[in-house]
Amino acid sequence: MSEGQQKLSGTTAQANETGGGVEESRSEGQGPMVSDQLQKDRVRSQSSLEALNHQRAGVVEGLQKLDQQIEKATLAVNVADSTKLTNLHAKRRSFEQRLEELASQEAILTRHLESIGEKEKMSTVELHLTARRNAHHEGVAIADRLRQALGVVEGLYASWTEWAERERQLKDTLRSLAPDRMSECPNFSYATAIDQNFQQAIGQALVELHRSQKELQRRFQTKSPV
Repeated sequence: MSEGQQKLSGTTAQANETGGGVEESRSEGQGPMVSDQLQKDRVRSQSSLEALNHQRAGVVEGLQKLDQQIEKATLAVNVADSTKLTNLHAKRRSFEQRLEELASQEAILTRHLESIGEKEKMSTVELHLTARRNAHHEGVAIADRLRQALGVVEGLYASWTEWAERERQLKDTLRSLAPDRMSECPNFSYATAIDQNFQQAIGQALVELHRSQKELQRRFQTKSPV
């Protein structure tokens, strides 16, 4: 690998370490804690809402019984039943007031659960964004290793090309000296199992390597202070 490739790879790794590591530790420390707290709050509020609905069912049932008693008392025309009717109406008003209180509490709990849902959504979004940043962090490290590996391939391919040219010259000399013995050695590409397609693939990979390195260099120069 050339000195420029090593420097570029090291710069990429350094940027990766300073950028991704802080975000990863922050996610590990805060994300699960926030999520767990929201979950506990949701369970507690949902339990309160279920208890409230149970109370309301009891109040509604009591109102139905009171309505039946009021109807009977209304049909009975005497002083005793009149006093009883007044008490039943007073009791009914207290039941209605209790229903209003329960409705108010239900509205509060419902709003709170909706707020928890929004916070859970925001927490999930942040966790996914952090996970994406961490994925970028890991991907950059792997991409650096890929470029380093291709740098090694570039050096090896250059050596192979030199030997291929050397073998071609030897073959030309042998052809002029003893053409009848040319068949004793196969072609260099056959002997090394690197045919034209293989060479084109390596060449294209190296072209993309250089393009990627130039793009990285351009990005770092753009970010560098003037």
